[in-house]
Amino acid sequence: MLYGNPRLNLASFVKTWMEPECNKLMMDSINKNYVDMDEYPVTTDLQNRCVNIIANLFNAPLEKDAAGVGVGTPFDKPNIVTGANVQVCWEKFANYFEVELKEVKLREGYYVMDPVKAVELVDENTICVAAILGSTLNGEFEDVKLLNDLLLEKNKITGYA
Repeated sequence: MLYGNPRLNLASFVKTWMEPECNKLMMDSINKNYVDMDEYPVTTDLQNRCVNIIANLFNAPLEKDAAGVGVGTPFDKPNIVTGANVQVCWEKFANYFEVELKEVKLREGYYVMDPVKAVELVDENTICVAAILGSTLNGEFEDVKLLNDLLLEKNKITGYA
């Protein structure tokens, strides 16, 4: 067979199997352009429901309008902090949107982002600290709780958030 076995493909980020219900849902919807919200207004409702589900996960207040707060700091040089084990999508995002990528170097025997070193790289222009759940190097999860706790502490001290 010239194409090989897709289940043995370790070189790209592709899915070789999914639940039959997911496949059916995709096939039932493949001929619709859901981005056209005038033609398919139910997609706006679906989008809003998804946003509300995510907001609920973060305990956002019900029935509140979103608000942005300007903090008076320069916004023309944003950055994101990741580990050097980050998936390529983060590097592409930084490149395409001209965002500085600050990478925490990995060390021998510790192949995920060190939360302490990550927080040291955070400054007033940091828009995201990306923790990886399932490193491409070894499948290991980064310590999201410790990272969050350290970021909250830094934010109290610096007033960044």
